[in-house]
Amino acid sequence: MQRTRSASRTLAHSLSTVISSPTQPLRPNLPPTMLTEPTNLNHLSGNIQVKELHFKLPFHARTNNTTNGNFSSTDNNETIPIFARAVRTRPKTGASAAWSAPWILYLQGGPGFECSSPSRSSFTAYLLDKGYQVLFMDQRGTGLSGAVSAEDVVEKGDGAVEWLKQYRADGIVRDAEAIRKILLGEDGKWSVLGQSFGGFCAVHYLSYYPNSLKEVFTTGGLPPLTNTPDSIYPPLYSRLASRNEAYYSKYPCDIPRIHKILSYLSSNDIKTPNGGNLTPRRFLALGLEFGGQSGIDSVHNIVLRASTELEHKGRLSRKTLHTIESSHAFDENIFYAILHEAIYAQDGTPTNWSAARKIEDAHPAFQWEQVLARSQSGGEPEKIYFTGEMIYPWMFDDFAELRSIKNVAEQVAKYDGWGKLYDVEQLRRNEVPVYSAIYMEDMYVSYEHALETAKKLGAHKWTIDNVHFHDALRKKTDEVLGGLFKLQEGIVE
Repeated sequence: MQRTRSASRTLAHSLSTVISSPTQPLRPNLPPTMLTEPTNLNHLSGNIQVKELHFKLPFHARTNNTTNGNFSSTDNNETIPIFARAVRTRPKTGASAAWSAPWILYLQGGPGFECSSPSRSSFTAYLLDKGYQVLFMDQRGTGLSGAVSAEDVVEKGDGAVEWLKQYRADGIVRDAEAIRKILLGEDGKWSVLGQSFGGFCAVHYLSYYPNSLKEVFTTGGLPPLTNTPDSIYPPLYSRLASRNEAYYSKYPCDIPRIHKILSYLSSNDIKTPNGGNLTPRRFLALGLEFGGQSGIDSVHNIVLRASTELEHKGRLSRKTLHTIESSHAFDENIFYAILHEAIYAQDGTPTNWSAARKIEDAHPAFQWEQVLARSQSGGEPEKIYFTGEMIYPWMFDDFAELRSIKNVAEQVAKYDGWGKLYDVEQLRRNEVPVYSAIYMEDMYVSYEHALETAKKLGAHKWTIDNVHFHDALRKKTDEVLGGLFKLQEGIVE
């Protein structure tokens, strides 16, 4: 696409309402980026001011895999809307109205989840108190940034996988880079906070655009620098087994209850309210909750309710079925299912349903059919392990919204065209200050791989603990960010 001189003046004029300083000219090889709608200024909770920003960015853009952040030309005119909320402390009466505080970009976990409203994010006030203004960006394909549905994938036909490839960390960071140049100018730098998958994106940012970054914080989000997820699942299954043991240690009475529930589901064709299949394997996928604080209690409450209903009524209520259905976001956030293993893939290596292959070598308690069969043959009920955030082929049968893209999921698993996500040598010589919170008990991001990455990353300081879970940024904000800022401020060396 060509950007005319008059379009450049219009863009700069539009952005004068977003930031106080004039926008610097974009590099000639950067695809055009524009604000598509006026910003709305809102006051939240009295002291927090929010601007709603709508951008239009090129959908396709290839980097040249150097560290200077240049873009190559696009192949077509396809664009994607990107939505973000800019948040700051409301200026005092008589103070300058300029948005002049240092920017920090928040990169959400996922893949496939939009940012919550700033008023619902526990760390918003913390970052504002530290003197930042925060940009909450809905990553491409989520929220108001062109949210992708199963119908969208189906419409792409044979080109679906190549299209989905644009929604990984490299595409997300390209969007962030374009927005940075609008808000801060060509040479402006900002900070980044990446939670979970957002940390994966931040490390990609460090690999290819370090000159754009002032500092980076990651929480439960240091990615393995491998080409395939095969090596990460053994330690994750081991950690998941430990969480199952913690569950049964707290609720040993749930062992026979779970057997009763699985027997019922095995013998009946049970549907969730949206038409999905409630099979034993889907019920056991509730173990996804084990990775967060109070997750064990949440699963127990579902088990208790379900077993009680079966005992007294012989069936599950709609409320229970709805609770189980809503415990997973796969139907509403399809990226989490279809791209989950692909976020680890590099250099053309196919994922080939890694989690499904690796569970065969995990603890035998994950083989629920064999364990259940023994109790149905007269044996004492044994522990049956729940699964975690792993994605399996059967999910594209059991989840209603995923059925239509089952064939695409198979293609994604076999795809061998994945590009490079991380430049290990650039990371080794990194000079951008990085501060990371690593959790030994993280059930979603391999602690062993995170520590390996931490040691390879230059200018990096990190904290390690065995008391926080993956959602600690949200649940234990002061403890997690407090520790990182102590590193930043030199209070802890």
